[in-house]
Amino acid sequence: MAQKGILSYNIKDKQELYNSYMPFLSNGGLFVPSSRKQFQLGDEVLILLGLMDDDRIAIPGKVAWVAPPGAGISGVGVQFSDSGEARQAQGIIVSHLAGMLDSDKPTYTI
Repeated sequence: MAQKGILSYNIKDKQELYNSYMPFLSNGGLFVPSSRKQFQLGDEVLILLGLMDDDRIAIPGKVAWVAPPGAGISGVGVQFSDSGEARQAQGIIVSHLAGMLDSDKPTYTI
């Protein structure tokens, strides 16, 4: 059975948000840098996201990717759930990234 975990992530600017956002996941997702916790694929998690000057957003999801050992940055990719809270968070993220999502600049995951 999947564990529940909480990941706290404070994003300070649009570039960091762009680097972390995973638009290729169904419902969207975020790569959350973390070296403190070990997660497995499928683990249910809650991201407590501090997004620039906005209030904290709670985003439910599941671990969809784990950075392999030796990767430039350790952490997990979390696919947003198909919930109202997650859809609202994805809308906020996409609006912050308007005009940046078509960029071919590398991110934390691709």
